[in-house]
Amino acid sequence: MDGTSHLEAKLLYRRLDSLLGGLDPARAGRTVVGSFLEDAFRTLREDLRLRGAALYAEGREGFDLVKVVGELRGTARESLDPSAAPASLALQHGVYIFPDSAPDGTPARAGILPRGPAAALAVGSRPDRHLVFFLMAESWVREELDFALNTVRAALGSRLMEERVRGSFREAAEIQQSLLLDELPGFPGYELAARSVPAEEVGGDFFDFFPFDGEMLGL
Repeated sequence: MDGTSHLEAKLLYRRLDSLLGGLDPARAGRTVVGSFLEDAFRTLREDLRLRGAALYAEGREGFDLVKVVGELRGTARESLDPSAAPASLALQHGVYIFPDSAPDGTPARAGILPRGPAAALAVGSRPDRHLVFFLMAESWVREELDFALNTVRAALGSRLMEERVRGSFREAAEIQQSLLLDELPGFPGYELAARSVPAEEVGGDFFDFFPFDGEMLGL
């Protein structure tokens, strides 16, 4: 059962801000979330009454276990079905709290966490979603936990989106480069030069040279 608040809101804000400010959006999504989970568990363990956490990343046939921290060594199941609870509840709501581990569809009944109150967090978008399940200790506070996890979800989601956008820009540049000529054609009487600057998105445009005759070159 959740207890009464024992953490000052300002202190929680400062710790969350420090954690989120340390995120490196240049790293791959799975690496960002995994590294953040370790830091967040270490920093917020006492404040939010966390006992352990398990991170799952989306794969071809569901969600696969990536990392565990705290009191979960060797206990979390290896894969999850996204259409079945508790994964489906986390994906639907973003943050979901399980105050009682007895009912069907809880992390404990699904073999993810030991018995006890728990919470689930979903971040990212297809096909790179992540699920984090937290095992709670006694005297946890629902309002603090709900606020912290929703804040983390929003910030992590933003960082993952930044990484995806940068990846799209890189892919766009590679596609554009593949459409350009490596060597310009010769044209008597002229020295030809060209320079390409990749745009942010590929719209299907490219350039080429078309020799019509000995005196005309189309671009």
